[in-house]
Amino acid sequence: MESKRVNQSTGGKAVHDESRQDPLTGLGDRTTFEDALDSAIAKANRGTTSLAVLFLDLNRFREINDRLGHSAGDQLLQAVAQRIHKLTGECDVAARMGGDEFGILLGSLDAPEDAAVFAALLLDAMSVPIKVEHQSLVVSANIGIASFPGSASSRIELMQQADAALYEVKKAGEQNSYLHFSPAIQSQLQRHVDIEHQLRLAIAERRIQLLYQPQFRFSDKQIVGAEALLRLKQIDGHLLEADKFITTASKTGLIVELGQWVSQQVCEQIKTWDRGGVPALSIAVNISSRELNLPNFLNDLEQRIERAGIDPRRIELDLAEANFLDADAERIALLQAIGRVGFHIAIDDYGTGYSSPRHLKSLPVQRLKIDTSFICGAGSAVADPVVVQAIIDMAHSLGLEVIAEGVETIEQFEYLRALGCDYGQGFLIGKPMSAEALHELICRRQQGKA
Repeated sequence: MESKRVNQSTGGKAVHDESRQDPLTGLGDRTTFEDALDSAIAKANRGTTSLAVLFLDLNRFREINDRLGHSAGDQLLQAVAQRIHKLTGECDVAARMGGDEFGILLGSLDAPEDAAVFAALLLDAMSVPIKVEHQSLVVSANIGIASFPGSASSRIELMQQADAALYEVKKAGEQNSYLHFSPAIQSQLQRHVDIEHQLRLAIAERRIQLLYQPQFRFSDKQIVGAEALLRLKQIDGHLLEADKFITTASKTGLIVELGQWVSQQVCEQIKTWDRGGVPALSIAVNISSRELNLPNFLNDLEQRIERAGIDPRRIELDLAEANFLDADAERIALLQAIGRVGFHIAIDDYGTGYSSPRHLKSLPVQRLKIDTSFICGAGSAVADPVVVQAIIDMAHSLGLEVIAEGVETIEQFEYLRALGCDYGQGFLIGKPMSAEALHELICRRQQGKA
């Protein structure tokens, strides 16, 4: 396999039309790749040859780009492209699909297993240090592989399979690894397709709704806010929780439409509560990285609160810890602008990433939300008291408030209050509920009936 494909190599099928080349790397572009794949599938259908599609994605490229600059990032991509170019043969096509993702079409394979051999060779080549800006960088990558003939019947399906395999290997957290598309991944991919269909239908039929889980103050058990939680109402009436469809929503881009709908609904609900005499509550809204990347994200959010006539301090934006770990200067500037408008910012599921106290000190954050995995144990006690205590002490030393998620028992409540935790959220005070039910709960507690 190695001698046949590498020694006969012409560096991959030439791309003579410069308009269809990637200008940075000289490889083909996405259109070139897709056209070549269409032709290769047609040829394979007429004969007995097999082919494979490999998608390669670099790990932590954005971090290198931010740390060393875009010029260094470009040099790195060019070096990676050259290594791919050297390994591909005359029946192959290499292309830059976009960003730090590359596609390789291996044509005329003797057996599907040859694609795995090529992937291993490519990863070995990637492990050799690359000189960039007078520095020697070791870059890791992951590869997803899909073969034809197989379960795919078209170019689109084959590319989806390679992408799904790449997603699975990256999700496993293993660097310099490859994964061949399999029936298990096929099942997972079909689930995503089914969920996407359900999601699009639910949006069109307005079967998306919000529930609110109350947040309380440990010092007096007073309800001071709530988290807005998205639910999909299925045709049979059952509510599907967000963790069952949020990954699919993120991959398809539907997360943006959902996020915009959520923030709009929350603004209108706060206005309704105010008119009904409900005490001023702070409502936490989960914001995805895709939303943050929208050029008009902050402007659109400001317009929604202005139309509703509400104070931006009534809305807390909950951002996953990963949004801060990879934050570049542009992202930090956006977060600072969000804070200047008056919105509060919280780091959601804190403790599941690797934020350092020094990093936190430079961010415009008001609150940390301790992930429920540190609170809920098999019994009634806090699952990881040492970590919880450390997070609370560290946060308070930085002037940040702390909210514990997943508070379910009196024992957990008393323990967290003794540690000095500021706020809590969990089944002990209330499950996610409708806006009307939350209003009723607050009224009952004010009357001493709950």
